[in-house]
Amino acid sequence: MVSNFEHIRRELSYVRGMMDGQAEPETMEGKVLRRLASVMDDWVEETSHLAARVCELEEYVEAIDEDLDDVEQIAYDSDELDLNMMELECPKCQERVLVGEDVFEDGTISEVLCPECHNVILVNESPATEMKGSNTNTEMDPTEPHH
Repeated sequence: MVSNFEHIRRELSYVRGMMDGQAEPETMEGKVLRRLASVMDDWVEETSHLAARVCELEEYVEAIDEDLDDVEQIAYDSDELDLNMMELECPKCQERVLVGEDVFEDGTISEVLCPECHNVILVNESPATEMKGSNTNTEMDPTEPHH
């Protein structure tokens, strides 16, 4: 199948052949037609190049879209939320915070930043340490009873 660009190239070749057979190529009309044919050649070449780039970009966008679909399935599919992540609740704003299970494995106290209110949540902190007061940005509600 002949592309549109090949068809235009053939037509330009035909016009060039007609111009070459012209008796007086150095007339003003002859010069204008040659220049116009040259501009058309350049335009067809550039447009052909752009069409090829558009095809490449379409393939690239399709690949990105497929990758994004995979990420969305992982992120939003509740069956796949067990990707070594644990869910915490921020004591300040009650925002759901996902934390990797590896944070809990070694038993050391780790700080996790709430993405919503930027409160520091201490992970693996014992309740006794919490009551003594620690360097967190978590504010205790004075109306709540403390245990």
